[in-house]
Amino acid sequence: MALLAMMIARFMVTVAVIGSVTIYFYFYILKDKSPWQPGKQPYLAWDYANRRKVLILKEPGARVSIIGQIFNQHPGVFYMNEPLYPFEMFRTLNYTKRGEYNGQVRAFLDNVFHCRFYGYDDYLTFFSHPGLTDPRYRLSSRSLSSPPLCYSHMENFTSLAAYSANCPILVPRWISRVCAREPHAVVSIASKRAPGGGLTGLIPLITSEALSVIHVVTDPRMRVWEGSLDKDTSVSFHDYAQKECAEVERELNASLSLRARDNTHYHVLKYEDFIHNVSSAAPEVIRVVDLHYLPEVRDWVQVKSGDWVEAESKRHGVPVDEWRVKMSDDQLAATERFCAFSLRKLGYKFGRS
Repeated sequence: MALLAMMIARFMVTVAVIGSVTIYFYFYILKDKSPWQPGKQPYLAWDYANRRKVLILKEPGARVSIIGQIFNQHPGVFYMNEPLYPFEMFRTLNYTKRGEYNGQVRAFLDNVFHCRFYGYDDYLTFFSHPGLTDPRYRLSSRSLSSPPLCYSHMENFTSLAAYSANCPILVPRWISRVCAREPHAVVSIASKRAPGGGLTGLIPLITSEALSVIHVVTDPRMRVWEGSLDKDTSVSFHDYAQKECAEVERELNASLSLRARDNTHYHVLKYEDFIHNVSSAAPEVIRVVDLHYLPEVRDWVQVKSGDWVEAESKRHGVPVDEWRVKMSDDQLAATERFCAFSLRKLGYKFGRS
């Protein structure tokens, strides 16, 4: 009996020690270090007044995503590049009614800026599945391609196998809490994916959320030339140029209206000016939305921005100034006639020089 009692006592001591260690590990290590523990409310940095919510709106022709990448290097930024791509695909595949698209993407952007991804399970699966969406969309975000959302940091895409093994499908609870840890949020979208196809459809969201907007515009002649290379062959160049210039003017009128209401949070950035002088333009882009140009950002711009611009330019294949040498005199004259208002308002010179 004495031996049995001793064995029972030792067993209870062992259980108590294991239990104590387990409780300590859970409450003081796992629960503090893991951002998705259900019992712990995350630190919601976005509740504070100094949070910056930045929308980068890129017009056709502003192909290079380096502007978003500059913000992505900032240690306090949660960044997403082209998060509306899945919605565009849902609309194309008729999963979403065309009349519902504008409301859906506007609500989604509002939720992103508030780190609310709950209810977007199908969206996140589509966005993060390598067989459905180009992995570069996710990998272009430091927050989405680093621990804890990936097992290790993935800066570049090497293979589908490596991507799938390292970065599991995004889950609403995880991404919401990772987003909430960062004091600032930056989203970069192409204007064609915006509600209403451009700035006009974003104005209700911009004004209600007090977003800081960097509107990246391009030379209308570049936009017309690049688009004409892929246009329907049944449409003449003149008709296409007239349609595109009318669209540019519509967006410009919305821009002028927004600037008249709020020139503190809305900023127009000429793509050509930026891309030809990234090193000197980058600090101003960061500071214009009241963020600090930190050493991490400066170092990345100095070391990697040139390679990034070159790689993106090669991927798109149409040089920024190609229109200057490839447009015929007749095409140039027609484009400048249709886009005259926009060229003057945006400060572009007429002619090829």
